[in-house]
This record gives sequence, C-alpha cells and structure tokens, in this order.
Amino acid sequence: MKEAVSMVAKKRVKLAFLLLLLLLFCWQLVQAPWFLAVREVEVRNISTLSPWEVEQIAGVYRGMSLLKIDVRQMRLRLEADERILQAEVRRRLPDTLVIALQENVGVAAVPYFSSWLEVNQEGRVLSVTNQFSSLNLPIITGLKMSVVKVGEALADAEGWEIANACLMQLPTTLLGQISEINVGKPDSIVFYSRDPLRILIGDTKNLAQKFRALSGMLDRIRDDQKDELQNGQLDVSSGRAVFIKGP
Repeated sequence: MKEAVSMVAKKRVKLAFLLLLLLLFCWQLVQAPWFLAVREVEVRNISTLSPWEVEQIAGVYRGMSLLKIDVRQMRLRLEADERILQAEVRRRLPDTLVIALQENVGVAAVPYFSSWLEVNQEGRVLSVTNQFSSLNLPIITGLKMSVVKVGEALADAEGWEIANACLMQLPTTLLGQISEINVGKPDSIVFYSRDPLRILIGDTKNLAQKFRALSGMLDRIRDDQKDELQNGQLDVSSGRAVFIKGP
C-alpha cells in the first residue's frame, strides 16, 4: 500500500516538474524577440499624416514584441498629438499592429471679421487666416460669432452641430460641389453650389434622403435648366427635388 502511494507521489512530482518545465519554456518563448514580433504596422484613415509619422508618434517599431505592446498607452500617446482627434490600436496575430485614426483636420471655413477660421469636426478652431484659398473648404455662414482663439470651440455650439450634421452626411461627390452652407435658421438650412445655385434643405431630418434627391437632380438641371440656374433654386426639403425657376 505504501509503495503504491509512493509511486503516485513520484508521478505527481514528475508531472509537476514537467509542467514547470513547460511553463518555463513558454515563458522563454514569449520573451524571445522573434516570437510574435511586429512585422507590419497597418495605419488606416490618414490624409495629412504619413504612416511613418504615425509610427513615430505611437513609438512602435518592427521587431518589438506584439504581446508586450500596451495598446492603451499607445492610444493615449497618439491622441495626445494635436493632429489626432481619436485613435484605435489593436493587435492582429501573428505579426501585425493595426492603428486607425481620426485626424484633426479642418472640415469647414467660417468667416471671422476680416479673416477665416479653419474649424475641425468638433467645432474647434485650428487656425486663423486671411487667405481663404489656403483652406479650400466649404464655408459655414449663419453662426452666432464671438471672439475665439485657436484651440477653442465656436460659441454657437447648436449652430455648429447643425452644420456638422450636414457636412458629415454629405456624400463626397456632393461635398465638392457645395461652396456654402447657411445655418442661420435651423429649420431652413440653405446650401449654395459652386454654379451658383440656391438649394433649400429645410431642417436636419432625413438628410440622407434629401442628399440622394439632390444628387439625382443636380446634373439633370444643369443640362435642362442651364440658363435658369442663377435665378432659380432647388428645393429638397420634402425629400424630393423640385426646381423652382426665378422671376
């Protein structure tokens, strides 16, 4: 009986020893510089920053252990850069680090006394310039303005929220055709195209439907109503596009 107990005890000791060796091996494997090392850094959603700049800000380099990367600290380091609004960092085994950014870039130009404000998606001022051509962004008018400094948010938060809703939902194909968005009356938003053509949007309800109607009508009226564009206006406030000729 004692011999049987002794044999079981020895087997348990051997098993524990083997398990310890296995754990040590796994630990050494994880610590090895070649194991799950970063071979590729995939940077997404950038337009002004280069992948190399993003890697420098993040502090990532090829060959570092993918498992040892503190993705939270890396995200905070990226978001501390004034050129980046939001960052997402994640691992993709076996050898890739994925970094997705929302850059802090200007989305609109706002008239400011005799100058122009470059404003980002959050409604914060990125720069003040006298040269509108250097911005080449849609103009937002109708906001209640006050003295503001670079880095500060526009005082008219409600007006900017309306303007930003329009900007964010405008398809890229339309965005390049719109020169001005007037939000002076929240329930009577007016766009001006580069033609120029006055476009009645109404409020911010069903913007996607209104923009689809606008996309379908713009090219058509440019062909059919070419001589009437400057005096007429396009009404999509109902969700359907109707061209109204001027006097």
